[in-house]
Amino acid sequence: MRVGVGVLCAVVTLLSATYGETRRGSNAEIRGVVTDRNDSRVANATVSVWREGQNYQTQTGPDGTYSIRLKPGIYTMSVIQPGFCTFRRAAFLLQKNYRVEFNFRLWLCPCDAGEWYQYAELDPAPHTDLRPLVLFGENHYAGPLQIFTGAHEPGEFSEAGNHPVIFSFNLLTVQAERLTYDPHSHVLTATGHVVWQNGLENGTGPTLEIRVNGSSPTLIR
Repeated sequence: MRVGVGVLCAVVTLLSATYGETRRGSNAEIRGVVTDRNDSRVANATVSVWREGQNYQTQTGPDGTYSIRLKPGIYTMSVIQPGFCTFRRAAFLLQKNYRVEFNFRLWLCPCDAGEWYQYAELDPAPHTDLRPLVLFGENHYAGPLQIFTGAHEPGEFSEAGNHPVIFSFNLLTVQAERLTYDPHSHVLTATGHVVWQNGLENGTGPTLEIRVNGSSPTLIR
């Protein structure tokens, strides 16, 4: 597992993912909407997508929407806008002729607010090179288990309550108050105000178990 500190001037409270089929050539398409916590559209945000050292970029329009067409493959992604926290998303697989939608809701993030959130890149899922990614505030160990809790903005910049832990893997995104990771079984347990989206499926609840084995995780609600 690799851990990185996200001391950047920009994080996201909720990211949603859906997918569908498109027949415009063989390329895949990523599109979506970027908003702030008041659901106002964020214009001119930079959307960056990486694959094998290549960086593909676009910007959101006046209505906060973006769209980019790419060849099928495995990509990582980030959204950057001055004054907001930068969001990184775990690697995901784009398939031929598919359209994937990622919507982002940004947190305010003053540049001088200090190191109040972090990223942890977990071990690759069995039978795939995809690595889950966790955005969190604090973490500790209970035996072999790693426990992540949400970030809390410092001082005068604090929004009401703590921000959630955000877990992303392929098309799956989960936010919760707490996330427990078992590195031996590759099982994660999300608890507390859980919100999740995986492709065309989505839901909420008090708990969610995520079994990561291959590119399609199993969800037990």
